[in-house]
Amino acid sequence: RPRRLKYKKAQKGFFPSRSGGSLRGTTVYHGDYGLQVTEGGRLSDKQLDVARTAVRRTIKIEKGARFFLRCFPDRPVTSKGAETRMGKGKGAVDYFATWVAAGRVVIEVKGVRKELAEKALRVAASMLPLRTKII
Repeated sequence: RPRRLKYKKAQKGFFPSRSGGSLRGTTVYHGDYGLQVTEGGRLSDKQLDVARTAVRRTIKIEKGARFFLRCFPDRPVTSKGAETRMGKGKGAVDYFATWVAAGRVVIEVKGVRKELAEKALRVAASMLPLRTKII
């Protein structure tokens, strides 16, 4: 959840497509192993937080292990209350999310054995709603 926002509410948007050939965020940069999303979509702050917690719990047995979350939920998502009539403006901010393109590395792990890194990333992948692969 961002500390400050320039605008309180945002339009829905759509996940970015890599039609121009951009490779930004598609390789492991900070760590040794990474979890790459193979389809585009929206990840909410709760989904990322649960995946982050799962990775942290899995790799904490190894000394010097670190992990990196490569995307940040900075887009406010609004919703109107149930049984509300049309009109009366846009709904209140419900949660924050981020759009991720196919090929984007979401989580990276550093300083752990290969088996433990794959286990941690597999657990994190099960918490996310998008198809992923370990690189």
